[in-house]
This record gives sequence, C-alpha cells and structure tokens, in this order.
Amino acid sequence: MHTIEGSRAATGAAACWMANRAIGLGHDGYGRVLGKGREATLNLASALRESPETLLVLDPSDLNILNFSLVREGEALSQGNARTEACFRLFQKSPNFAISKTEVSCEMMSDFLKRHLTPRKVEIDAPTMICLRIVLMNPFLMTRETVTHYLHEFRSELLGFISQLGLGWPGIFRSGCRCFSPCQKQRLVLRKEPFGRW
Repeated sequence: MHTIEGSRAATGAAACWMANRAIGLGHDGYGRVLGKGREATLNLASALRESPETLLVLDPSDLNILNFSLVREGEALSQGNARTEACFRLFQKSPNFAISKTEVSCEMMSDFLKRHLTPRKVEIDAPTMICLRIVLMNPFLMTRETVTHYLHEFRSELLGFISQLGLGWPGIFRSGCRCFSPCQKQRLVLRKEPFGRW
C-alpha cells in the first residue's frame, strides 16, 4: 500500500505531543520514567550477578536492556549457547514473562566477548554467542504502588528453569538478596495513588 506524504493520520504525532505536554521532557517528567526503568535494570543485573555461576551478565548496560548468557566457567561457548537456547524455549512456554534472544558476533565483537569470556576460561568455538535479552520498560517495577516484585519473580523463574536444565544449586532461592524483601513476593496490588507519587 502506498500513500502520499502528508495524507496519513497524525494520531501518532498528536499522541506524542500530548504525552510530552502532560508529562514533560524534564527530569521530573520523562526523565523520571526513564530513571525508574534504569533503576530496575541495575537492580536486576545486581540480583543476577549474585546468582549461580552459570549466569553471565554482559556489561555495560547503559540503558534499560539487559543481556545475559548461561555459559559456565571452563566450558565451550557452543555448550553455553545450547543451554541458553534451551532456557529461551522454556521462557517461550511461560505465561509470566516475555523475553527475546540475540546473537553477538564473535568476530565483530571479539574484544567485547573476550573481556567477558576470558576470565571464565570459555573456549570460543562458535561464530556467535547467544544471549537472553530483557527490556525493562515499565516505570512501576520499582515503585511502592506495585507490591509484587517482578524482578524477584523473574529471577526465581529463571533459576527454576536453570534447575530444570539440570544446573540447580542448593539454596539458590535464598531470601537474603539485598534487592528484594519478603513482602514483595505477594500477588499484584495497585494502590489508587496519583501517577506522580513515586
């Protein structure tokens, strides 16, 4: 289908203009929304780093996107890729979280990958490294309005999948992680409070 420039509906532009007018582009407007996503990303990255040795979080994560792999220390990259792919297939069947996967070229990103894989003594025997990718877009993940701690639930589900893959460790579901409190494991409750009260 072809259209003439200027003949298309301007609803997208109007919605963007209205949102900018209502929320604002400063640090108290969209800056706050973006900041909450960034805060959630840093908290999840911290929680995953405290998890079993199989989880490798890729740095830097400057935005609200987090990439990680299930490659273990001292193994071939192809083995880690197979494990990561298997975990992705389990997430595809899950009704709780939607994640994607991406592949990092070992040739084009060799310095980046060596920085992550060399300390683990991983043999690079595959052309790409398969990573799981999660984007944290919801600004309410880290707010008091949300009682359920989705980051904790995501981590728990991920570790459960790792256990299903035969890679479980005793005590990996410990409650002492500094990012999560026990009361935040309850089901979703939204308090009726103004949008701006974060």
